[in-house]
Parts: sequence; C-alpha cells; structure tokens
Amino acid sequence: MCASTDPGKVPRNWGFYVGDDVKRRRYCKICNVWKPDRTHHCSACNRCVLNMDHHCPWINNCVGFFNRRFFIQLLFYGLICLFIVAVQTFHYIFIDNANAYLDDGFHEKSSFVALEYTYASIVLFLTFVLIFALVPFTKFHLKLISKNSTTIENMDIYNQEYNIYNVGCEDNAKQVGKSVHHPYVCMYMRQYVPTFGGTHAYVYIFLQFAGFRKQHFMLDVPISVHFKQTRGGRGALEN
Repeated sequence: MCASTDPGKVPRNWGFYVGDDVKRRRYCKICNVWKPDRTHHCSACNRCVLNMDHHCPWINNCVGFFNRRFFIQLLFYGLICLFIVAVQTFHYIFIDNANAYLDDGFHEKSSFVALEYTYASIVLFLTFVLIFALVPFTKFHLKLISKNSTTIENMDIYNQEYNIYNVGCEDNAKQVGKSVHHPYVCMYMRQYVPTFGGTHAYVYIFLQFAGFRKQHFMLDVPISVHFKQTRGGRGALEN
C-alpha cells in the first residue's frame, strides 16, 4: 500500500491564491506548476509531492500526504514481524537445542544441529540489528506526526522553533490517519484515491496543511464551486 499509493501530486497548470492573503509564490521550474506550501520536488521521482516527508528507496516511492499513514503501518508491521522472529529464534537456540542435547541420538546428528545453531544465531543477530535500527526510526516519525511536521521541515532549524501547522497531538494524528474515530489504530486506515474534485474532504484537510482557514470552505457543496479557473491555469479561491 505504501509503495503503490500515490503520495500526492500537484496537477499541471494549477496554482491558487486566497483573497488578499499575501503568500510567497513557490514555482517549480521542472514540473512547471505552482507548489502549495509543504510541497517539494523529488529528484528521484522527478515530480512535486504534496506534504513531502522524504523519498524512501526501500519502497521506491515518496512518503507524502496520501501514503504517510501506510508508511507508519509498514514500520509497525515490520517491527511486529521482527519481534516474532526474534522470539521464535531465541526459543529455538536456547530452549529447543538444550532439550535436544539431552536426547540419546544427539551425538549422531551433532554436526547438523551445530549448523542449524549457527544459521539461527546469524538470523537472531540480524533481527536485533534491524530492531535497534527501526525502533528509534519509528519513534522519530511518531514524534514528527505528533507535531504535524515532516522530515524535510525537521531539518530546517528555523521551522523547529514554531510550527504553524501544529494543531495538537490528537488532531495531528487524525490528519495523518484520516480517521476521526480511530486516529491511532493503523488497522482501520483505508486506501483512497487522491483527487482535487468533487466533495472529497481530504482536499480540505490538505488545504489546511497549506495554511488556509476553515471559513474558506463549505464541504457540503462541490469543491469546484470554490475554485474558478483564471488565465494561465491558476485557480482563484472564492469566499
């Protein structure tokens, strides 16, 4: 899901401005689009990604607005699998082998048991290495989610002092989990298709990321009512 879900892209020839709001225009000369706030160009994917966190080579995809929750799922499920492997391997090495040593036929198959013991020890060592690497990595990303921040923004020392997108730990988790009733439970997260049309509520959530206020939107009417196309392909948001 994390690798196959589109992290979010800015449609070509699309841009916006809000009333008299004075905002710094961010234009990508490679994609030829106006970039909303928190949107960055990925050189690996050769595209702009909405609310980009980072490019992950392990999934060959960017982690952005629409698949960040699946990335957190990937980390959690990976840790669960590693803990299961560690427990089973530990049990095999220190308990099963100890019982096998008491068996009468142990000496006849001792060379085979020693080979299995060596392989199991290597697996256990690599498992602990991955666990010690993934635990702080997962903790780091959970901390970013709690502050409504990204890896890219975390590297900017000027944004660490005050984050205008931080709306509280619970609401920050809901924005990533997209679930009002179960913001912390990864199993309830469903995949959806990113869109910029219709009455898609996640467009509103993303525009909140971009710094807009709730009074600019009415979710009971189509999004197209609030946007009108202007010359040059730039959309103007109507109040």
